Amino acid sequence: MIRVFLVALILSPAFLWAQDPVKRDEHQMHGLHNDPKAYIGSLEDPKRDAYQKPHEVLTALNLKSGEVIADIGAGSGYFTFRLSHFVGDKGKVYAVDVSPDMILHINRRIRALKATNVVSILADPVWLPAQMLASARAGGPVLSSCA
Repeated sequence: MIRVFLVALILSPAFLWAQDPVKRDEHQMHGLHNDPKAYIGSLEDPKRDAYQKPHEVLTALNLKSGEVIADIGAGSGYFTFRLSHFVGDKGKVYAVDVSPDMILHINRRIRALKATNVVSILADPVWLPAQMLASARAGGPVLSSCA
């Protein structure tokens, strides 16, 4: 069984803006995308756990060891590596993002954490939504979370 876990941060900055503890206007949010270190810092802020509740989100998904998950819009890997823990060594997590900077960051974390069940994928921003829509129309499972 394959599940798709959609983390819509990269695809829609409005989600981050709505949940960001530091209120920024739209111009400031777009500025973060132009500064990968600042953007990664905002995604990895420990305060995020308080409002994002990642453990509750992942528990609610009822993931099983050995499942294959696609984290679409993986960003810095905030959910990717948590998903990796839930699916275990027999599972697989595909961390998909359209930003080369985010994929580079995820690749560094894969190596540092020795996360052998995580694979990064740099996606074409035009191709990705079309493929997700085709999967949904074909009855493919799509789980989403506004991270």
